[in-house]
Amino acid sequence: MKSSLLYVSQKTMLWPDDAADVAAIAEVARARNAELAVTGALISTRAHFAQMLEGPSGAIEALMDSIRRDPRHREVTVVTTGPIARRQFATWSLAYAGPSTYVAAALEPLLAEGASAYDIRLLMRLMREFARKYGGKV
Repeated sequence: MKSSLLYVSQKTMLWPDDAADVAAIAEVARARNAELAVTGALISTRAHFAQMLEGPSGAIEALMDSIRRDPRHREVTVVTTGPIARRQFATWSLAYAGPSTYVAAALEPLLAEGASAYDIRLLMRLMREFARKYGGKV
């Protein structure tokens, strides 16, 4: 079954010195996601990551196990997860367009308990817009 998972985490790397590290994360993730039939998007702000993963449930669980152990971030908070009828980022093994300070304000409510459905939809819309802007069909 296909499912999706959206998480937000706190970066342990210091901005702006983290640009090369985050680019390397994206490169490795693209290859690994393609092997696992996972699609999605990554947002990196000064202090946080937000990532949407879509694909086979087992593959997403395996990726999340790895993500939770990664020392480059902490406080991994799963915002939403569940089955999906279709993928939001079907043409991307990982949509990533570089660091974004614009999205930072949209991540803050998702780190607090009781994030609203509106907050989740807003972040998803921003992720889709970034993917569209940088050449993907979503």
